[in-house]
Amino acid sequence: MKFNWRLIHAARNSYATLYAVCEQSGFILHPVKEPAGDVICYSLNSINEPFLKNEIADTDCITIAGGPHATACYQDVAAYADYVIVGEGE
Repeated sequence: MKFNWRLIHAARNSYATLYAVCEQSGFILHPVKEPAGDVICYSLNSINEPFLKNEIADTDCITIAGGPHATACYQDVAAYADYVIVGEGE
């Protein structure tokens, strides 16, 4: 199974942390510019969420959304993402 991270400039620190945690667990988290692979992870804030919402809803990948917006509005995000991580996802 291939695990990907949607490259989002504002979430680069989250990627670095999550990459390290995944690597310790035996998974490699690949950065991508569009949905690809089996699983794709997103870190949403209230600024980028409107731009990524349709992408997440329309992808064939398993989608995991976390971040500040997903934590604050988890019921809204659950309507279009397969999984929502609330709080610190790392």
